[in-house]
Amino acid sequence: MNKLLVVAMAVALVAIALPAAVAANGVVFDKTMSLSEAYLGDVTDVVITANTTSMITPPAIVTDIMPPELTMVPGSMQVTGGDYTYSSTKMADNSVKHEWALSAQAMYTIEYQAQVTSVEAWEAGYKDVANAASLSYDGAIQGDDSVTLTLYAYEGLEKDFTLVYEQWEDGVISVNELVAGNLTVTIPNNFAFDITDMLLKDNLGAEWGMAGDDVDNDRDKPTMKDEGDWGDLDAAYNMLPGNLRDEVMDLVIETKGKTNKVQFKVTGIDIDAGGEVECTFGVFTDYNPGKGKPDGIHCYSTAGEDYELNSGATIKVLDPNTGLQLSATTGPVLIDVAEL
Repeated sequence: MNKLLVVAMAVALVAIALPAAVAANGVVFDKTMSLSEAYLGDVTDVVITANTTSMITPPAIVTDIMPPELTMVPGSMQVTGGDYTYSSTKMADNSVKHEWALSAQAMYTIEYQAQVTSVEAWEAGYKDVANAASLSYDGAIQGDDSVTLTLYAYEGLEKDFTLVYEQWEDGVISVNELVAGNLTVTIPNNFAFDITDMLLKDNLGAEWGMAGDDVDNDRDKPTMKDEGDWGDLDAAYNMLPGNLRDEVMDLVIETKGKTNKVQFKVTGIDIDAGGEVECTFGVFTDYNPGKGKPDGIHCYSTAGEDYELNSGATIKVLDPNTGLQLSATTGPVLIDVAEL
């Protein structure tokens, strides 16, 4: 083997051996995650390495900004290398700032687990989130590193609206028309554990009433509420899945403000691992006293596209392994309204 080749190999080996994050001042600071992409409930291992051998009082500070979609698993944090103090602060954007004040001159290793606890129905089906960390000393940044994690929406969580009744049968929703339909939420169990006591919640737009909302939405019989006709469906119309524990599921409906805006939630939902359930709710365009309309005239009052029937359904469930709450949200159902 010639000398030139030997020297080249030696240089390559030295380059490979160097730490991944070495600042110009020689400070070693590095952050890694065991996962590069993840789904709701997935747990990733996080390792931060910080060299404070050239630093003395005041202590060096490691700051780790965790995005809102991730949560540190309780009891998973381990710090080696020397004495330290730890604190966390929830930020205005719901991210969490974790801080470790390192008081020894040493090579520190900070390890913990982070769980994906929140996902949404992102338009692309995924979202890239950055988990940034830094090492500072005496008010100046000595080193920083960031890891990007690709998060995916909760697959199979869907919401659909189907017209069931129209005042004018033409297949479209028109201004001032009374229509009724089924709002169906499909919930799969994508976890390895059985789901118990899941919460489903949602909010309807001000133009909509809901079966069982205890409001005389159509104003056709002022002394009666939820009499069962299409303009005022009663609670029995809603279809909820059975409960695996033979316990009664609970549907709670609240109305807010002059428009009787509907907020509702279902508790006690159980789903076997790998299983799926559907919840179907009766909804209808209602008489809206907040807009001063005469009896018999229903929302919508103006034609347009992409009115929101609802805000997006949210499911919440506790992970029995970590004790953390997991949540996923759908997008809203959008309604196109035609001219009368």
